[in-house]
Amino acid sequence: MTRHIELIERSDPEVFVVESQSTDGDRTSFLDIQNIVRNNFDRYIYLEVGSHLGGTLVPHLLDPRCSSVISVDPRPPSQPDERGLDFDYEGNSTARMVEGLSKIIPRSGMLKLRTFDLDVSDLSPEIVSAKANLALIDGEHTNRACFRDFMAVLGHVTPDCIIAFHDANLIYDALLNVETFLKYERRKFTALYLRHSVFAIGLGSMAIALEALRRDAYDPNEYVTNARNSLQASLASR
Repeated sequence: MTRHIELIERSDPEVFVVESQSTDGDRTSFLDIQNIVRNNFDRYIYLEVGSHLGGTLVPHLLDPRCSSVISVDPRPPSQPDERGLDFDYEGNSTARMVEGLSKIIPRSGMLKLRTFDLDVSDLSPEIVSAKANLALIDGEHTNRACFRDFMAVLGHVTPDCIIAFHDANLIYDALLNVETFLKYERRKFTALYLRHSVFAIGLGSMAIALEALRRDAYDPNEYVTNARNSLQASLASR
């Protein structure tokens, strides 16, 4: 466990010992965000929307400062993304995820895990009353679904929190809508596009804390322009 903590603290992607559909750059960004949260809270709760095999749950299951890990995933057999493609997830089940994690994660870590096979929009306070300090949205990568997931997650996080998104290069329009909504609500926030395709929103006091990563962030206008051009080229080539 000590080695795992060292890997987390230096944002070393080697700590991701379970398959994850993310690059080393993504994983480094996830760990950078995790370290900001763990350095600002004695104990924190992690909420994840879309877990698949559980790869991005691992650093939190191994982190003694994380008191609870909540995985929400309706486990669809396939789902679309903004490229107009449907991606199959054969054998996609919580049982398979838990079995795989249990082979690697100590029992003390697995005891922190709570799983829910449902859409996060259906996760009521009666089901989960605890509110997360850190959330990752990595479900269906369409703009509509991403924004819907964000609105649902807002009801399950503390006022001072970070909400991260994966595959920002696909759901940039949803992320622009997220920023517009927060401005309309007059919420204090920081928004950063981080390597490789991670977007993070810091709310409340975590808006200030997240600024520590700004030096490594992409220029937002340039990132969105490049992502838009890449997606349009992908659609045109089909």
